[in-house]
Amino acid sequence: MPSLASRSLNFLQTQISHPLRIRLSQARRARSVKSLDKFLVHNRPHIDACESKISIDLGSNSNPRNPFHARECYGLDISPSGNSQVVHCDLFREKFPFADSSISSVTAFDFIEHIPRIIVTESCTRFAFVEVMNETFRVLSPGGLFLSYTPAFPFKEAFQDPTHVNIITEDTFPFYFTSSSSADGNSKGYGWLYGFNSYFEMLDQAWHGFRLVTLLRKPSQR
Repeated sequence: MPSLASRSLNFLQTQISHPLRIRLSQARRARSVKSLDKFLVHNRPHIDACESKISIDLGSNSNPRNPFHARECYGLDISPSGNSQVVHCDLFREKFPFADSSISSVTAFDFIEHIPRIIVTESCTRFAFVEVMNETFRVLSPGGLFLSYTPAFPFKEAFQDPTHVNIITEDTFPFYFTSSSSADGNSKGYGWLYGFNSYFEMLDQAWHGFRLVTLLRKPSQR
């Protein structure tokens, strides 16, 4: 039977290899903020540079949120609402009912995690999350902002709700929906593999408790 020292050494070697890599991949690298307002204040220069005319709030229910203080704010939601500012839209199936480059900012509060990543039907396979990101990019005007506020890995709140089917990490938006750090700055992220046909600029990302706050911008020039 191996000695205690031998077994201890074997345990440490095991922990140093694969499990350590897993633990490092789970480490939170983005900073933490005390509130969403603190995050917005930190990014005030980016927000001020965006002319806030019209904002839409995805999955808004009956009360669209307007953190950028746009002159007009509309919600998009599948649920019936008595609020005239909420537009009925099945965001998992339908295009946003707005023209190209007509919206100053798009927000998503506790919504992204509910979007199916893959929808398989008899006729096709759809990547609904990628489609929503394409629609967000399409309706945003050049220089427009997208704010996501969502429970994220590695926190249990990202998983515990049975309707959370889209688990976000710190790397989801940077790797798949923003440009790379190439010399020309225009190389698309890996989202093109699944039909994301554009790229955002990553402005900031931080943790507010178990939620990840991400601020993206549609490039002014493409």
